[in-house]
Amino acid sequence: MSFDLVGLSDEEWRRVPYILISHSVPVVAQMATRIAVMRAGQFVEFGPANLVLEHPEGAYATELLAAVPEIQRTGQL
Repeated sequence: MSFDLVGLSDEEWRRVPYILISHSVPVVAQMATRIAVMRAGQFVEFGPANLVLEHPEGAYATELLAAVPEIQRTGQL
């Protein structure tokens, strides 16, 4: 992923504190070091990105991650 729009390299962007609000789990997975999962305006899970994405503790985060579609690559265009 490139952040040329703001003139920062990928390395520089990782050192900039920011809050990303998104419905796209793949984007969040690529950009975040910590993740907060919200449901109905309340935080239901929070922690390091790798733990929340790989081992969610709550039922809502588990369901949310299970709903992310996977792209099947066949090698054909």
